[in-house]
Amino acid sequence: MPRSKRPSPAAHAGDESPSKVRLQRVLADAGIAARRVCEQMITEGRVIVNGHKMTKLPIFVDPANDRITVDGKPIPAPQQRVYIMLHKPARTIVATADEPGLERRTALDLVDHPAAARLFPVGRLDFDTTGLLLLTNDGDFANIVTHPSRGVKKFYHAWVKGYVTDEMLAKIRRQSKLVAKAAIAEKRKQAREAMGAWAASDLPQGRRKTPITPIDARLLRVEDGKSVLEVELVDNRASLRDVLLSAGLDVRKLVRVRIGTLELKGVPPAFWRELTPKEVRSLMKAENPRQPVQAPNKSGKSRDSARSASKSPNSPTAAPSVEQAAQRALALLAGRGTKAPKDRQDAVDNAPPRVSRRAAGNEDARAKAVSDSFTEPTRRKPRTLLPD
Repeated sequence: MPRSKRPSPAAHAGDESPSKVRLQRVLADAGIAARRVCEQMITEGRVIVNGHKMTKLPIFVDPANDRITVDGKPIPAPQQRVYIMLHKPARTIVATADEPGLERRTALDLVDHPAAARLFPVGRLDFDTTGLLLLTNDGDFANIVTHPSRGVKKFYHAWVKGYVTDEMLAKIRRQSKLVAKAAIAEKRKQAREAMGAWAASDLPQGRRKTPITPIDARLLRVEDGKSVLEVELVDNRASLRDVLLSAGLDVRKLVRVRIGTLELKGVPPAFWRELTPKEVRSLMKAENPRQPVQAPNKSGKSRDSARSASKSPNSPTAAPSVEQAAQRALALLAGRGTKAPKDRQDAVDNAPPRVSRRAAGNEDARAKAVSDSFTEPTRRKPRTLLPD
């Protein structure tokens, strides 16, 4: 009897192919848990692929052909990606569930969708802020839209009491960086306290930090004693309402009107609709991270470009400077001006060490100066002061 073909074990990093994806991503797409939690489940040996327990990451699998079980149960088929636009009303929290005992309305309570159980909000809006909110079950999409390094802009309209001057707009830009730094420091402090005493030594070090992008604001109009501002936000690590309050503004209303190229149109408050494929693609175009701009130095060049030009031997700006420096050194040693003839180069290499003018008067002093130039100077030992 011919043997039936059995699925091959899961592949490791060296066997990666276009048809195979990471195991933790397959588990997350199937709704098992978040991707980081799935990685922990794999290392604990709770995931079996084609009858083999594989605990060493990375692991690449073919979801169409490989048999994957978690705690002895086969994983369900991958869920369809869902992208929803919600017009968030006031007095609604942006979370999957409220804290025990509060029972406030959440954004997911307003969405009646078959995949609502696996949806989560993209970004955040505070309790009283209204406007555009995205919900999805695609973690990659959420990371592209929310991470500051992707550069996806969020636009808000803010109604502020009184008239806002140019000085106040400049203060908003300054305060945004200060509030963001304070929020990041507080978040790290809470994480260290939650992780315990070992956090200071086990937290990853040397991680590249995303620079804080300040908030830009401009005055749209003045109506009924209130100034309407349009605020452009990229870095969402600080609450926009906190930034405006720290700038001394009395915020009466705050609405998010646009995310990237997606505008809030045709959706009444507390209603939702699914995004079209074209709208999803327009937001996913921001996948390439923006490069941080280096501040120029005194010579007008950025620090990275100046450093690379000085280190690279093939740089067109570095080679002439090195050659010119060598020519100057040979010329100074030969005493022939700015250029050293080739026939004098051997004489320069074999020239005796130079002596000071003070020792040029007699031969004994000259010989002593020459010998001292080849000996390393002695260092004086530090004095030790005795107590009185």
